[in-house]
Amino acid sequence: MNRIIVLIAAILLPALAWSQIFFKVEREGLESPSYLFGTHHLAPLSVLDSIPEVVDALSASSAVVGEIDMQKSQENPMALLPYMSAPADSALTKLFTPERFRTLNEEFHKWTGGLDLSMFDSMKPIVANMTVALGMVIEDIPGYVPGEQLDTYVQTYARQAGKKVIALETVEQQGEYVFNGVPIAEQAKALAETLDNPAKAKEDAIRLNKCYFNQDVESLYRESLKENEDPILFENLLYRRNANWLEQLPEIFRAQPSFVAVGALHLAGEKGLVEGLRRLGFTVTPII
Repeated sequence: MNRIIVLIAAILLPALAWSQIFFKVEREGLESPSYLFGTHHLAPLSVLDSIPEVVDALSASSAVVGEIDMQKSQENPMALLPYMSAPADSALTKLFTPERFRTLNEEFHKWTGGLDLSMFDSMKPIVANMTVALGMVIEDIPGYVPGEQLDTYVQTYARQAGKKVIALETVEQQGEYVFNGVPIAEQAKALAETLDNPAKAKEDAIRLNKCYFNQDVESLYRESLKENEDPILFENLLYRRNANWLEQLPEIFRAQPSFVAVGALHLAGEKGLVEGLRRLGFTVTPII
């Protein structure tokens, strides 16, 4: 169940590879191409240095499309609180016995710079799990600065250049998918697994990060599938959202050339955006 974090810290099939993170999207009747870029929440902005074509594509596009409007999210940080908060009977101290909580807290403390797990008592377990997962890998990501996300960067670029910013879902919709997409009991199980096996959790996260830095979305997706034990997880965090976005993207592309930046796992697989757009008649070509 650590795969919950893998999918968020956005989550095997045809030989047509998605072993890149950047694609050109074209179709007969469209005067200009659009672009599809896979982001990663634990990637430093310096990853763009290896893909200089991204800036050219941003400049050529009239709109930037993201999962959510990052500016609105930052302006209203409390919007996610109702989704992150746990019911009173599902507080962490209710989900674990006192002795179990103490043991988990000792490990949590080690990986979070001294934070106490009790600080997250009123939050869903996934919030604590995301926090400790970040603490485990941050020192192994050169140049990573919390708060400097690729999604935010491309949307800020768009606004400064006078371009549109289009959100595929609201902050509230994303909160529902991320924090309510998996039952609280399963979230608690995942948190315990992370803290019981921190070396393995860290190793898994670093391996998946390397897949992204190698621009190998296919391997990232396959590794995530291999480790996932619950098909509902993929359904809620990836497939349902991909289907919703595929209903919106054709009209967005018809309206203007657009630069779409979403979590890299959303690109891959038969139910991913790359294959989905191809089925809708678009030509989707990797940009090397």
